Amino acid sequence: ALLGVRTPCSVIPNGIDTTLYSRSCDPRALLTLGIREEHRVILFMGRIHPVKGADLLLEAFIECHARQPSAVLVLAGPDEFGLERKFRERATLAGLRDKVVFPGMVSGQVKRDLLARANVFCLPSVAEGFSMAVLEALASGTAVLLSAGCNFPEVEVAGAGRVCERTPRAIAASLELMLSDG
Repeated sequence: ALLGVRTPCSVIPNGIDTTLYSRSCDPRALLTLGIREEHRVILFMGRIHPVKGADLLLEAFIECHARQPSAVLVLAGPDEFGLERKFRERATLAGLRDKVVFPGMVSGQVKRDLLARANVFCLPSVAEGFSMAVLEALASGTAVLLSAGCNFPEVEVAGAGRVCERTPRAIAASLELMLSDG
């Protein structure tokens, strides 16, 4: 026993119940959010916080939208820093007001439907310990686009997604490739 401590302990890793997630959803399930069947959905799900990279993703979306006109960006999560107003203004200025969706915090079936419906889940975060949202996206069969700070290099090895630099240009290039793949 280290330092005389004999208390039994166990390390139980984070995880999710994969049986709760599906690879498909009713196409009509997200119509109330403005997501139609013909849309290619890029999903960010997390706190709308400077370290999470939603600002970079928005700029990347604006950069690649002309080449991916059926794409919509969903920025789902609580707006802790009051960034949504600035993001809406930026999307409007780029002529994409109707292509950027802000559903706020999502949970339950809406969350599972978004994860299943998304073509790409993107989290360009500065750093993550162990992102549950990434696990949920993978359990939903959704390709993921992550920054190295997400600490999931396994997604590339498994062919489940890509890891790219935290720049709008790199994110846009990866999004275009991933959305073109089908």
